[in-house]
Amino acid sequence: MFYKLNKSNLTSIYNTRIKCFKGTDTVLVHKVQNVSGTVDEKLPYLFHSLANAPYSHKLLVLEGEGWREGALDWIENILIMSPIKLFFSVEEANRYLEDNNA
Repeated sequence: MFYKLNKSNLTSIYNTRIKCFKGTDTVLVHKVQNVSGTVDEKLPYLFHSLANAPYSHKLLVLEGEGWREGALDWIENILIMSPIKLFFSVEEANRYLEDNNA
């Protein structure tokens, strides 16, 4: 699904597992919110877990139309000062991975 990445798990800030994709020095978390629900309430948790991950390339892919109003604005604003890269499609993330040999 993602260029040169394998399905894996990331240890969260709560010492639990988050499903993700990993490469040698890359970690990517992919979340889809097609209908309204609670995935967007997990964005702060995902942000802190990714921020603490020991990888050079940290990617977050958020897809779907069901995100609560303000959720994507919040994550975009918090990521301005972060090494985490945000993408809104698998294709965008794959282009980044290929271009950066991540």
